[in-house]
Amino acid sequence: MRRFSSALAGHGIVPFFFVALLLLTTGRAGGEGDAGPATSAPPVATFDLKSMGGRPLIDVMLNGKGPYTFFLDTGAAHSVLDEGVARELELPVTGEMQTGSPLGDGKIDAEVVSLSRVTVGELEFADQEMTLLDLAGMMPGGGGPLGVLSYRIFEGYRMELDYGAAKLDLYRGALPEPNGLDIFQFESAIPTIPVLLAGKRFELHLDTGSPSSFTLPLSAADDLPLESEPVVMGRGRTVDAEFDILGATLDGNAEVGGMTIERPRVHFIEGAPVGNVGSQVLSRLLITIDPANNRIRLAESSGENFEVEKGPRRVLIGGDER
Repeated sequence: MRRFSSALAGHGIVPFFFVALLLLTTGRAGGEGDAGPATSAPPVATFDLKSMGGRPLIDVMLNGKGPYTFFLDTGAAHSVLDEGVARELELPVTGEMQTGSPLGDGKIDAEVVSLSRVTVGELEFADQEMTLLDLAGMMPGGGGPLGVLSYRIFEGYRMELDYGAAKLDLYRGALPEPNGLDIFQFESAIPTIPVLLAGKRFELHLDTGSPSSFTLPLSAADDLPLESEPVVMGRGRTVDAEFDILGATLDGNAEVGGMTIERPRVHFIEGAPVGNVGSQVLSRLLITIDPANNRIRLAESSGENFEVEKGPRRVLIGGDER
């Protein structure tokens, strides 16, 4: 049995102490490689997206069974499946992963299972692996999604995620070279984008698994002009830690993807090593990700069809590998 190791160094924020998260391996899922420069050809596939608290949902078939509803998560470098579904499908265990959060001790063992095929719409991805968690048990009241689909499964395509139009389009071809204006390079398994908060630059994870706006380490509060001291707005929980979520209004503007947001609410978590941008901001953007080349393009969305959750709730912090 193979054994993976994942110490979560970054963070993604997900309500209901859910997932997106925890799981990162050095492998890349599925894909057909770099198909050359982007063209104006029609999309290979289009998916209508539903939402849960501002997080996009997508239907997935597993070994021909389903569909199962998954979170579509740019904050996860590895897909996650509920333990009960894995037992139901009698999926073979092929390894273990030691996981955890940057706020805990990072010593939780999780099994990794193998699937012969994962089907999204008419697209089929062979020989996939997913890490198991008790997702059903983490969701208050049950009835929530039973998996987290990492954006990395679409590595052979250019992903165009339009929150406003509530759809995901997949295209052939790579994004152009980064220009520092609207196309950016990211180095880690989780996409990062530049954000200006009151003129101060941050590299933040772009996390569709987060329902929030901007979330930063609490230490960043000392470097930002705020209307008041951060105050506790809620509690968060990972699989191995609990913590306060603090909030304050920025005394200045945020700039991201060519968009200016006046005096946004910013959230803070003590001990979090990395910040992120969640759906309260992403819902106003047209996001194109080229997973094979670690490139991302940002533009404003023209639609307003996506449900967005307001304010912080219980969260789960995932992360980036080191």
